Amino acid sequence: MSMELMLDQLVEILEEESNIYSQLLQVARKKKDMIVNGKINDLEKLVKVEQACIVHVGKLENKREDVVSEICRELDVSADEMTISKLSEKVGEESFKKLQKKREEIVNTVNELKSENELNSKLIENSLEYIDFSLNLMANLDSDGSYLKTGQVNEPGKRNIIDLKL
Repeated sequence: MSMELMLDQLVEILEEESNIYSQLLQVARKKKDMIVNGKINDLEKLVKVEQACIVHVGKLENKREDVVSEICRELDVSADEMTISKLSEKVGEESFKKLQKKREEIVNTVNELKSENELNSKLIENSLEYIDFSLNLMANLDSDGSYLKTGQVNEPGKRNIIDLKL
């Protein structure tokens, strides 16, 4: 296979990866809405879509590594040392610009995806803390005949919300 065809194939793979990362970003944004609105069933569906995208990216990464290995063999360069910058020294400017553009798209999308996932993690953590707080509040409000710190019996009509775990 000629170098030009291998480079075109690499650009196509990076384009497809970029599209999938964009889909993952959209899923992460939808997940945020589902978390905020408590739509657990819809959230489960999105997680399945997300998993399928991740599997697809894994397959594309394998293809990308194969193409890069072929390019490295052709250029007589170690695959461990190959970067897009090093590749620019070996290929034409047009091919380099295409690769650089795809690389930047992927990096930007992955950074946005990372931010969205961090926000979603915090939202889930806050939701779990709220649920824990609510359960503790209900458990203490429903208790009857419990003891206060002073050793006196807490009467069912009296509510002690000061000692709750916050």
